[in-house]
Amino acid sequence: MSATERYGVLLCVALLLTPHVLAQSTQPTLKSTMTFIADTLNNRGPISWTTTLEDFFGAKWTTTNSLAQVNADPSTCSLGWTSVEVEESSNKTVETYLAQLLTVSAVDVQPYSQSPENQNNKWKPRFSPGTYLVQIKTTTAINGRQESYKGDKLKSKTSLPNDHEANIQFADRDTAKKVADAVRHGAGLCGATLSR
Repeated sequence: MSATERYGVLLCVALLLTPHVLAQSTQPTLKSTMTFIADTLNNRGPISWTTTLEDFFGAKWTTTNSLAQVNADPSTCSLGWTSVEVEESSNKTVETYLAQLLTVSAVDVQPYSQSPENQNNKWKPRFSPGTYLVQIKTTTAINGRQESYKGDKLKSKTSLPNDHEANIQFADRDTAKKVADAVRHGAGLCGATLSR
């Protein structure tokens, strides 16, 4: 092979590899991914929806969800937050989560109305406006707890009812999808093997 032919082959290889290298260099780092997740969750603000039980005399109440103590730590590959849900009757549920991204097996976006707890509810709940869940599933237990209050009085304090899944609610699907993609990307950078 002549020098000209060798140069031509090398040039073709370089041109073929360039898009791949560029694509790799444009992927967000773990630090920037975790910063995006934390900023988005901290800026989400409270969201509210009204639940109506169609088969229970049209019973209706409003729930407000807020997020607090968000910590997306790239050095430990962990994502933590506190979810506070308050019903208009002053019932309050506080759940804290600390998920290790290495153990994430799946991250999905789903309408809240289609979550298993609502699909299996015999009273057929309807929600307005609709909200979306980012569902984070893990292979090992998520550290956390659930506290229930009546007014300011603590009624119970238990472990999470499902310690292999954490849900974060969003008012719109687009933001939920962006956060899900970021959690998925961060989990992959931390070494997780995700099914989807």
